Amino acid sequence: MKTFNKLSIIGGAFLASLTCSLVAQTPAPESSPASADKCDKCGPNAPRDPLAKLNLTDDQKNQVQTVMQKTREDVKTIKENAALTPEQKGQQIQAARQSSDEQMKTILTPEQYQKFEEMKAAWKNKGEGKDRPHNPFEKLNLTEEQKAQIHPIMQKTGEEIQAVKADTALTKEQKEQQIQTIKESTDEQLKTILTSEQYQKLEQMKAEHKGKHHENGDKPDAPANN
Repeated sequence: MKTFNKLSIIGGAFLASLTCSLVAQTPAPESSPASADKCDKCGPNAPRDPLAKLNLTDDQKNQVQTVMQKTREDVKTIKENAALTPEQKGQQIQAARQSSDEQMKTILTPEQYQKFEEMKAAWKNKGEGKDRPHNPFEKLNLTEEQKAQIHPIMQKTGEEIQAVKADTALTKEQKEQQIQTIKESTDEQLKTILTSEQYQKLEQMKAEHKGKHHENGDKPDAPANN
C-alpha cells in the first residue's frame, strides 16, 4: 500500500523546491563555485520560485536555506539508516519536519508564515493531480499525530505484502491467505488510531474502491477486507 507514502514524497518535493529556489536567489561567495552548482535541479529548467510571494529579505533567505538544507540532510540520513524500523523512521522524519516548521516560525513574520502554510497546502493539492494516485487518507482529515502513526504501518504493510507475493515457495491460495491476514492486522491497528467517524469513512472508501475494480473487470491481488 504505497498511496500513503505520498505524504512524505510531497513533503520532500516541496522541501527540495524551496531549497533549490533559495540557492538560486542567494549570491554565491566569490571564493566558491556558482550557487547553481549546488543544486542539480536549479538553472534554466528550475521550477518557479515557491517563495517569491513571501518577499523574503536576504537575511531570511540565508536562514531559510540553512534550515531547509539541514532538514533534507536529516531526512535522508534517517531513510538510509538500516538500523531503524519503518515505524521509527516515520516518527523521526515527522519530528525532523516539525522541528523545521518551528524554526520557520521564528524566521518568518506571522503574515509570511501564514502564506508559507498556504503554499504547502497548495503544493500538496498539486501533488494530488492527474499524474499522481489518489490518496485515500486525504478525506479523513488526519491530525499530524495520526499521520505519523499511520505512515509506518502502511509502509510495513506494503513491504510485507510484496514479500509474500515474491515468495515462490507459496501457492496462490497461501499467498492470498497470508495477504488477507496482513490486511486484517493493519485494519485492527487503524481502528486504534482513527476515530469512529474516520474509520467508517475509510471503510466506505474501501468499498467504493472495490466496486470500481469490479466495474472495470479488474481482479484484486487478494480478497479485500470486510
